[in-house]
This record gives sequence, structure tokens and C-alpha cells, in this order.
Amino acid sequence: MSLLTPVILGAILGTAYVISVGANDVANALGTAVGSQALSLKSACVIGAVFELLGATLVGGKTSTALADKFLNVESFTPAQFSYSMMSALFGSCIWNIIATYQSLPVSSTHAIIGSLIAVGIVQDGFVSVGWTEVGETCLSWVLSPAVGMSVSFCTYTALSKFVINTEKSLDRAAAVAPILNAMTVSTVAIFTLIAGPKEIRVEDWWVILLTALISFVLSYLLFRLSILPYMQRKGYLTPSMGDGNQFNFLGGNDPDLDDLSFTAAISFHESTTESPKLLQSDSDVKHMKPAEYYFVLPMVMTAASIAFGHGGNDVGNAIGPFSASLYVNDHGDLRGISSHETPILVTFLGGLGIVLGLILFGNRVMKTVGENITKLTYSKGFAAQYGASVAILACTTLSLPISTTSVLVGSITGVGYVDGGKGVNMTIMKKILWGWIATLPAAGCCAALIYWICKLSGV
Repeated sequence: MSLLTPVILGAILGTAYVISVGANDVANALGTAVGSQALSLKSACVIGAVFELLGATLVGGKTSTALADKFLNVESFTPAQFSYSMMSALFGSCIWNIIATYQSLPVSSTHAIIGSLIAVGIVQDGFVSVGWTEVGETCLSWVLSPAVGMSVSFCTYTALSKFVINTEKSLDRAAAVAPILNAMTVSTVAIFTLIAGPKEIRVEDWWVILLTALISFVLSYLLFRLSILPYMQRKGYLTPSMGDGNQFNFLGGNDPDLDDLSFTAAISFHESTTESPKLLQSDSDVKHMKPAEYYFVLPMVMTAASIAFGHGGNDVGNAIGPFSASLYVNDHGDLRGISSHETPILVTFLGGLGIVLGLILFGNRVMKTVGENITKLTYSKGFAAQYGASVAILACTTLSLPISTTSVLVGSITGVGYVDGGKGVNMTIMKKILWGWIATLPAAGCCAALIYWICKLSGV
């Protein structure tokens, strides 16, 4: 049977899948920034498009290569069977992602593709075709990664709340801390790009990595501290308005250069969705946040970009990994060397384009659930949640662990919600999300198993 057929069908299914990944998982990267009204929906889509594409292109290949044969015993398959199994896995994952997105339910595309791979392995030759050790390790990472995100976010917001937001000199401390937070975010992305990027830019010398991190930290700190922050202060974005010490004139300067950094995301959401979020912050909520909160708007935008970068790098592998494996088999005619093959950078780039397309066309549905309905977010809470998530996501991407960015960010958001005792966490939404996670593996797996079973009956 032709090895080109599953490549062609896999390309079609992979395209549909990366679009569904962008539509569903975009909430991981941008939901908190929009939900806290730090970004409008339009601005979030622009930032998401740029950094999702960069992450997919620069660091997506490592995860996609690891995913291709990690969960299946390749020896159980002929080259044709392996290619068709990859195609079937893409089908099952794609169908489930589309259903979940339609229901505005944030599920994990990572869970979906791995559930599909397990299912086709069982159809092929029973339980011996599945690499259960790798499955167990990955499932463990699904538990640990949201726990790491939750812990980092909880500790970050606790520190900001105690030593910055709720102090007598909160404005001075916020002005001092904000440039450091921006610099931390920039240097974090720089480090992970050098470690997990394509082989053309990958660096193994730790002194080079540390030197790059230091240089990027210093340059970004100086840029924000000496240029951007004074500009925002001069334009009145961080100046209390007359009459109410808690009201800030962030848009007071009406500067066209920063029109997209508006706090009218609530209006944007109501124009683009038909449902009203339960915990949407009103205009009054935004105006009466503590003055120091406004210094965390730009750090929050930076961490949103960082999460988009990490998400593109990790989750693009969910779709292009199986397709890349089929492409390799078609080119080489056998399965030798598949575990060490490097996913072409053009494939990761095209996968990133698909994610961006899904984000722009359908991203608003799930973004609302994660960004607004779990807990009410301030700018400092949003920053803490996103920073904790970005650290966990980028670290696991570097270790070639295909984690769930959905569970990481939901865990991080829940973490900051529990700093104040957990009263603001919407447990109804959390239960709905949890049931969606539980259903993902068997639902996607059953769809994939059915398709591969049909392929087997057809003589594959």
C-alpha cells in the first residue's frame, strides 16, 4: 500500500488539527490577559499570532520529534501501518478538539493526541504495542506541571501582594519591581530558545547560555526602566485622575501608539460572543483596582507573549509530530532512525501558521472560559499566573515532555485565586473543565481506534 496516501491525508488532518489547537489552546496563552482587560481581543490576537508562530518555529521541533514514536513500540508496525496509525491519531484528536471548542471547553490537545496514539497501538497488536513506561512518565508530568505552575504563581502573587501591592509605598515599589519582572520574562524566553531551539541556533555551552541570559536581562531592564516606564508616566498612563485616588487615567493620554493596549476588552468580548461571562470584570472593577496594579499591565503583556511562545513550541508538536513521522517514513521507506529524526523547520513553521489561523478565527470561545470564568483577575494576579505557567511550559518543552498547557495555566490561575482564600474560584467552571479533561483521552482514543481499525480491515 502506498506510503504517500497517509502523508496526504495526514497533511489535511494535521492542518485541521493545528487550527483546532489554535482555537482551543489559545486560551492558555492569552485568556488571562484579555480576561483581566490588560489587552483587547484584537491586541491579544496580534501578540498571539506573532509569538505562537515564533515558538512553533524555533522550539517546536524538539517536542514534535519526541512525540512521533515515544508512546508506541515501533517494532510492532510495518512502515505502512505506522503511517496509517499516525493519520488515525490525528483524526481522533482533531474531532475531539473541534467538539470541545464548540462547547467552549478548554481541553488538552496533548491529552487528545496521546490518547489517540495509545488507542491505535492497542488496535495494532494489543497492549504490547504501547510504551507504557513513557505513558506513565508523561501522565506524571501532567500532574506535576500544573502543580509547578500553581506553586510558582501562588508564591509570586503572595510576594507581590505582601511586599508591593498592599504596602504604604506600593507605587514606588511597583515602579521598581515592574522593570525587573519584564527583564525576567525576556531572559527566560532567551534561555529556553537557546536550549530547545532548532539545531542551527541550539547552544550546549552553559556559559554562553548564562551570558545571553544576563545580557538580555540587563538590556530589557534598561529599556523598560529608562525609556518605556518614563514614557508611560509622562503620558499619564500611571497618573491618578482628579477626585478619586483609586481611579487611573491609563487611557488619558489617548495616545494612538497604545490604542490597542486598551481596557475595553469587555466590550470586545460582548461583540464577539453571545454568552455573558459569570466573572467578567466591570468598568468599575478596573477603575477601582489599587493604583500599584497598573504597573503590572506591561509585565502581564510580556508574560502573555512568553506563554504564547511556549505554547507554540510545545503544542505544535501534537499535530506535526504524527505528520512528521509519516513524512519521514515516506521519504526513507522504513522506520529505522525515526526516533532521532529532526522535524524540518518548514513543517514547524507551517504548523505555527495553522495555530495562528485557529486563534484568529475561533479563539474567542475558549479564551473567555479560562480568562474570565475561573476567577476575577487583577493585573498582578494575571502576571503571576502567566509567569508561573510560562516557566513550567518552557521547562517541560526543553525536556521534550508533551505536557498540557491547558492544565498548567488553569492550575496557575487557580493558584492565584487561592491566595485570597479561594473564595473567588468558580468551582462550577472548574468541575466542568475537570470532566472535560477526564473525557479527552477515551473520547479521542475511541475515534482514532475506529479509523485505524477500518484501515486494518482494508488491508493495511
